[in-house]
Amino acid sequence: MPPAERTPAAPDLVAPDQIPLRPTGIALSDDRSAVVLQFVAAPDGEDTVSGADGDWLPATLAMGEGGRMLDLEVPGGDGDGGPLDIEVSPWPGGAVRHVPVLARLSRLASGDVATITIPRRGAGYEITYPIGNQ
Repeated sequence: MPPAERTPAAPDLVAPDQIPLRPTGIALSDDRSAVVLQFVAAPDGEDTVSGADGDWLPATLAMGEGGRMLDLEVPGGDGDGGPLDIEVSPWPGGAVRHVPVLARLSRLASGDVATITIPRRGAGYEITYPIGNQ
């Protein structure tokens, strides 16, 4: 009798609509007044951020204690009308507040998101981490 075949365990899979978009780089603008989230081209349009190149989008910035930028929520373009969460840094615990901001979208010629830029300071907030003063 041949040995029984073993089926490898399936990895835990996460639905594509639950995977947060993450920047591949974070920088300050040349004049240090804005935070620039940088992205590489996403396969098959996975970035699903609505808006054209150069558009200013209404967004919500999640701020942790000490000026830590946690994530940015921008309008999604995947058809369900829901927002897209861009995870910037892990939440270390403590208080979180949400601040409305405007985010400027920059796209590559292919249409993929290249950068999303937000002011480093605004009404009631200042980003100091992961880039800035700390």
